[in-house]
Amino acid sequence: MASSASPSAGPSFTLLRVLYVGAALATYTLSADTAGACKTDNDCQLNGVCQTSSATCKCDPGWQGADCGQLKLIPVPETAFFKQAGLSTWGGSILYDSESKLWHMWHSEIAGNCTLSQWRTTSQIRHATAPTPVGPWSPQEVVVTPEAHNPQVVRLKDGTLILFDSYGGYNTHWVHCNGSHDSGIMESRHDIMLSPGAVEPPPCNDPGPGNLTIHVLPAPGGRSVTSAVAGAAAWERRSVPINYPCRSCNLTPSPVFVNGTLYVLLHCDSDSKHKVCDLVMVKASDPIHGPYEAVSERVWDSSEAPGHPEDPGMWVDVRGNWHVLLHNGPHGLHLWSGDGGATFHTTDKEPYPFTVNVTIAGSAPITLARRERPVMVLDEKGLPSVLVTSAGTDSHDHVFTMTQMIDTS
Repeated sequence: MASSASPSAGPSFTLLRVLYVGAALATYTLSADTAGACKTDNDCQLNGVCQTSSATCKCDPGWQGADCGQLKLIPVPETAFFKQAGLSTWGGSILYDSESKLWHMWHSEIAGNCTLSQWRTTSQIRHATAPTPVGPWSPQEVVVTPEAHNPQVVRLKDGTLILFDSYGGYNTHWVHCNGSHDSGIMESRHDIMLSPGAVEPPPCNDPGPGNLTIHVLPAPGGRSVTSAVAGAAAWERRSVPINYPCRSCNLTPSPVFVNGTLYVLLHCDSDSKHKVCDLVMVKASDPIHGPYEAVSERVWDSSEAPGHPEDPGMWVDVRGNWHVLLHNGPHGLHLWSGDGGATFHTTDKEPYPFTVNVTIAGSAPITLARRERPVMVLDEKGLPSVLVTSAGTDSHDHVFTMTQMIDTS
């Protein structure tokens, strides 16, 4: 089933950061407390099966806990922290190229000695490579200049790559921060110099017909990612028609293929029908040219979960169940569906899928200041393999991208 969620040919591993919703509007409900005995597989969060003879959950590889709600994360090597001097990175979209035997990441980079606080004016998208999914990561070319944020890359059957992001390189005259890389007040301008001709952050996308900016890297069938990537100039910037279901000031797109159709999840801001962090879905049978049409008015109501959950990443397990990870303050939030996305369930109790507490290989554990934007990567067997998150260790908005292996033994 996992292979049907991504039609990519060639790689042993594929990027999965997805949310699929069928024709019916998906609804999200809180499950009952399952601290006691399980009765159905839903009491195991569909990360395992309920053994009715003993009323206990038998967890799938990669999961643990009484209700199988906690990832079995392996201690992180130092190479898994993708840090660059004077630069912050924020989240990544990764895939594996079996020909070159390299992992490829497309990530947000907060350029110009800026911190995450200036993400709406200085974020660009850079490509990086590594011999393993936990690094060490080597920065390569810039793919999209500011303003560009929250990249997600999907690969078509012929090897073509499509990159989605929140803004599509809207501002070519971007801001520079001071050289100390030590300031960080949201929307502050006292520590920033505007470049000549610079403009304010990109405008919001209002509901209704409009255009979505994507970047396409054409590649004949069978060509590897490494040989296909030739710098930003090789990516074609396209404007495709879209019918936005809601107002959005930060699209945060999350694409996935289902039966030949590309579904893209989008983030909402407040309008007459939506609240901040509501999620909507569009789809296109021709993802390169569009149009992208709305699937439904809302696929996630942010008031239906406690806290402030956002930035979903979804995958399909080997039994055909659908799962979503979000970050919710200092921990992750897991949603699951056994009916193709028609009904999702969630619980917000310990043990969580992941938290800000991280065990470092050969060193003392650390507590991150933040850990967000979860992306699940599956191996060729369809099992959870790598968790990609954005992270920070201090209060100054110095952030980085982090990859962590999952124990499926």
